[in-house]
Amino acid sequence: MRYIQDDCFYREKQIILTTSGFSPIGRDPIIPVSHTAWWKGIKDGVYPKGRKLSPGITVWLGRDLREYVESIVDDPVEARAS
Repeated sequence: MRYIQDDCFYREKQIILTTSGFSPIGRDPIIPVSHTAWWKGIKDGVYPKGRKLSPGITVWLGRDLREYVESIVDDPVEARAS
């Protein structure tokens, strides 16, 4: 989690797996889920909501991603039950 910077914006491709099963930025994904699972989780309130920069671009603040990851690391059983 060292590479999540609180004051940076992250795009979907930097956060989750791609369709080929790897991250295009050369690192493990921050949250290893598919595109469909990511958006369903956002809709269901599991993952942090993004911010729209334009009609086709959504970004997530690093702080929100870090807080989510820390919450599942602190209590992984409860996070899986969500």
